[in-house]
Amino acid sequence: MPVNPPVPGPVARVFVALALEPALMAALVRVQQRLQARLPRRVVRWARPEQLHLTLCFLGNVAVVRLPALAAVLHEAVASLPAPRLTLTGAGGFPDRQRPRVLWVGIGGDLAALDLLQARVAAAVAGFGEHREARGFQPHLTVGRLAGANAQTARAVGEALAAVTVSLLGEWCPAQLHLVESRLSPEGARYAELAAVALGAAGPRSGDGPSSFLQNDRESPGDPPAARTPGVPGAPPAVE
Repeated sequence: MPVNPPVPGPVARVFVALALEPALMAALVRVQQRLQARLPRRVVRWARPEQLHLTLCFLGNVAVVRLPALAAVLHEAVASLPAPRLTLTGAGGFPDRQRPRVLWVGIGGDLAALDLLQARVAAAVAGFGEHREARGFQPHLTVGRLAGANAQTARAVGEALAAVTVSLLGEWCPAQLHLVESRLSPEGARYAELAAVALGAAGPRSGDGPSSFLQNDRESPGDPPAARTPGVPGAPPAVE
């Protein structure tokens, strides 16, 4: 994966994301349950509700001493932007629905405003972290990952996806973006909010311990498709 020069001194592994409202998390859990009902146990590692968020930018390791400056530039970048009105709609798999490795629910709504927000964020944080994303932004929520690479299992998951229709699950208008540290452990990543930055309003506030971001597999955007369809990402995410 593309990387910037190594970061000296103590580091934090961070990303920028939009959080979901509890009602939407509950709707996504119901989608997971519908899919799970058609599958053997332990075929898919399902994301927990606190793992569900929309990643705007993964930075990788950032020098701890630069975190206040990072929060400040994020505020400057998005202070004039309104909150996008987004929806959750549709479901699929990467690299395709027939033999997926990753299961996702799509993002719809005001994608032009979301694209602008993500572009502002990506430009603002360039140079802060080791990771440099070369792929285009494809908004989605990862709801599960296959536990293995067995072709028969992948086909079974693909059949479950084909049998479960996911229509509009709801909408939300995120008023903040979140700067989050991802702390790796044998049990998975644990999340701690470092700052929350209001869109079009007040400046960043420091995180005061773990927030709704607790554990998660990596999400990151994939290559852009030839044409954007709301709620349908075009390429598989890389692994954080």
